[in-house]
Amino acid sequence: MYNMKLNTRTTNLSSNQRRHIVKLVIDWMKINIGEKKSKERTFKYKVIKLGDEYTPAYGCYDPTINTLCVFHNFCPTVKWIIISVLHEYTHYLQNLRYYHDTLKKVGYENHPDELHAGMMEGLYEWVWEDISPLINS
Repeated sequence: MYNMKLNTRTTNLSSNQRRHIVKLVIDWMKINIGEKKSKERTFKYKVIKLGDEYTPAYGCYDPTINTLCVFHNFCPTVKWIIISVLHEYTHYLQNLRYYHDTLKKVGYENHPDELHAGMMEGLYEWVWEDISPLINS
């Protein structure tokens, strides 16, 4: 049994534990928020290290390969893994066809898709309440 908390450092977790948290958050989102039905590509996720040569980020969603990534080396705690998945899964649900056009016009901070994803991050405490028994049992 592991007594994991929101402030548990990700460096204290194994790669399997980090991946398990990501899976539980994705499952929570599928049940409570929804999922896309795509016959073309299976939704995938990865928990990986982002190289030092890249701009720091907690995660990303790549619609071209339908993959959500969490960069564990930039997520210092369990809380930030959860927040990252909430944010990126929201992008997975969005229609990102005109994302870059809008980005050029309004910038990242004012982008409606980013504002929506940022709002979804606030669900992290509810998610934790539901998934922590599954982690700590």
